[in-house]
Amino acid sequence: MNDTPDLPISLDTAVEELLRATGQLLRRLRAEANPSELNWSQTWALARLDRHGPMNTADLARGEGVKPQSMGSTLADLEQDGLIKRRPHPTDGRQVLFELTDKGWPSGKETACSNGSGWPRPWPSSTRTSSRPWSRPSP
Repeated sequence: MNDTPDLPISLDTAVEELLRATGQLLRRLRAEANPSELNWSQTWALARLDRHGPMNTADLARGEGVKPQSMGSTLADLEQDGLIKRRPHPTDGRQVLFELTDKGWPSGKETACSNGSGWPRPWPSSTRTSSRPWSRPSP
């Protein structure tokens, strides 16, 4: 015997609940798959800082397509791990810039990514135009 009544549920509500549950499951799986490694948000924030130099939270968030609050959380974790540090903006005293520390440079990150290079390789090595594994291929 079914103890729960059959309540009508709209298609929009069902889709929203399914997407929420799927997102929670994916986040949990990613977090537990490699708990000692950097997550993708952290990895790409480090790569962006390496590629573009010191940046503020808003610019990093815009570049990654996330909200500044989410990027702030990512940066806080990286700063706590000693991979980045903050410094005052040279011309705008209200802003803070984040930059890589020596520990945050790819050469110091062999343990952060399982491929041993320090950074993930988003493009095949045969298309690289520089020694940096995350460089975009030339057109």
